[in-house]
Amino acid sequence: MANLTTLTYGSYDFKPVPFFNMSRQEIQNKDGRVGTKYSLTLEGTLSTAPDMDGGIENVITLQNSLQAAFALDGLKLELKCGDTSLLVCYPKLSGPIQFPPSNNNWVFTCPYTIELEFEDFREDIGDDPFDQFVEQGSETWNIEFVDDSPKYNINLSSVSNKTSGYYYSGDNNYLMLRVSHNLNAIGQRHYIDMSGSAPTGTGSGSVSGAGVTGYIVKEAWEYARDWCIPRLGLDSGVLQDSGVLNLRITGAGEIASYYPYNHIRATSRSETQGSYSIDESWLIALSGSGESYSGALRATEDFTVEVVQQNADDLTQVNIQGTIQGWENRNYGNNPNDFTITETKIQSAEQYWSTIQTRLLPRAQYYAESIASRSINITPLTKTKAYTPSKGTISYSYAYDDRPMIRISGALVESINIDWEHPTDVYASLPILGRSAGAIIQSMNTYTNPTLNLSIECTMPRPTGTGYAGLLGGRPTTQINALLCDFQTNLTGEYSSVHVVNNKEGWNPTDGKYLRQMSWLLGICSGSIYTGVC
Repeated sequence: MANLTTLTYGSYDFKPVPFFNMSRQEIQNKDGRVGTKYSLTLEGTLSTAPDMDGGIENVITLQNSLQAAFALDGLKLELKCGDTSLLVCYPKLSGPIQFPPSNNNWVFTCPYTIELEFEDFREDIGDDPFDQFVEQGSETWNIEFVDDSPKYNINLSSVSNKTSGYYYSGDNNYLMLRVSHNLNAIGQRHYIDMSGSAPTGTGSGSVSGAGVTGYIVKEAWEYARDWCIPRLGLDSGVLQDSGVLNLRITGAGEIASYYPYNHIRATSRSETQGSYSIDESWLIALSGSGESYSGALRATEDFTVEVVQQNADDLTQVNIQGTIQGWENRNYGNNPNDFTITETKIQSAEQYWSTIQTRLLPRAQYYAESIASRSINITPLTKTKAYTPSKGTISYSYAYDDRPMIRISGALVESINIDWEHPTDVYASLPILGRSAGAIIQSMNTYTNPTLNLSIECTMPRPTGTGYAGLLGGRPTTQINALLCDFQTNLTGEYSSVHVVNNKEGWNPTDGKYLRQMSWLLGICSGSIYTGVC
């Protein structure tokens, strides 16, 4: 007896066995193969013979039975010759079943066409790299320079060294790139036979029919996601783009040429379409040439400098206002619960501030160099610093001027006044009764002694101690005494006698105000009689 050919789908037995055509399609993009798809067309005829009487009603019953058999995708389709399996797969309908007209108007027979598709013949999961079952995959990059990025390179070492011992090599801000990366894939719904045992997976589970089981290990969108994930991350070769951008790229990290920050990922998936896409972007700090320091500062800074010269007091004032924008440092990891923000924007901004804070005075010196009459005073007039944690920004405002340098170490503000009381004539005024010309003035042939009055006022940091030693500890008495001693030594060399006639000291520890006053009476034992200014 000849071997009988049978074709079944789940519990449905095709009688008679239809003709079928099968084709294979390699699914690929420009990057290479991403998957495989098989198409299977069954062309057969439903017949009421030999078990049913003719009639449209009976033919429609046969049609409904065939459609019910394919109500579930992924059942086992098996073509056998006797006991030998010629074809085993787990297909799904790629379109509705077609029932074209017959030559007997569906009274006895009805032709049908069934379009099926499946991805593989194998019944195990395996480790084949093409187990991803993707029918479409694309990867795109977009790189653009950030036109409004505050890039600058100021050679602060060219500033004249008016302040003894001060030196700074340079002040640089990065060139910025904005890089975006898109991954998009469409997966295929793939069924396998696990003979009743459920494999490890996140799919929708098994579908059954007369004991024949098909299992979805992963949904189509999950295969699409699996195609996208290995392609995530920044590719330095894309940044360099030899022959086009030609940037200097040597690698990522703290001592390399580029530093990726503000890494953002966004995902989108459609379970009905079986698609999955990932968009990720970076802000790239590209050091380029001319950088005078190594390491990433994790922020950008934009600032303005205003130089104003006032004729009224011959002072030049330099105002510096700036804003620091911090960048976020994220680590997505590879598994759930790996995601961390290793450094927030405001933390990055604060670290950047600690680095550039020492550049504010050199900037003031640099821009005031050709205008100011004197060296810029190292102590700012005002300092303002403002935080916006939600946006990761720090704003600051500093004001400098070229007032003379502080002579009292540690003083915030100082004022020194020198007052000379020069000699005046000594005379007698003798009023005469009835004399209309007024009193008689008679010279005594002598003059008063000159007097030098010195007043020193300064504001010192407020003391934090308590008690006698704590409250008095902030006074600059030692420095002031040295200055007064210098005055008295020089006066002693110029005058025959020097006498201290006033010596007062005042100190307010609450506000740090200090006052010292001293007056010297100066004696002249030789020389001509004082005759005024002529």
